[in-house]
Order: sequence, then C-alpha cells, then structure tokens
Amino acid sequence: MSAAGIIRMRTTSIKPGNENDSAEQMVAEPREDQALIQKTLQAALEAAQTESDEVVAGFMIERLTVHRKAAWMLKSSI
Repeated sequence: MSAAGIIRMRTTSIKPGNENDSAEQMVAEPREDQALIQKTLQAALEAAQTESDEVVAGFMIERLTVHRKAAWMLKSSI
C-alpha cells in the first residue's frame, strides 16, 4: 500500500489575512502558516518513508525545502 493509502491528512485551513493588521502581523501570520504546512508535509514524508515510497518522499522533501525557505525569509524580514 502506498503512503497515500495509509495516511489520512486532515484538511488544514489557512485563514485569509486582514488588511488592517500591522506590518509585523502581516508577516507573522504567513510565518505561522508556513509552520503548519511544514508539519503536514513532514507527516506525509514520514508516511512515505515508512512505506518506502521514494517518489512521494522525494516530492515531500522538495516541498519541505520550499516552505522552509519561505519561513526563513519571513522570519528574517521581521
């Protein structure tokens, strides 16, 4: 069974931003969203590795890299 068959990911919800927030809050919210995305991707990666599904694992690693970079850029901009 593939990783997709054994893992049931909960739907995550990222709330829309508020144009009236401060600049700091406008950066903090996406940074928190990035952490949530990374957590979800990490769970999928672990499931793929458990099932030896290297294609899915490789894709999850690529996506994690993108989101870790985005989180780092958001953190460094504060």
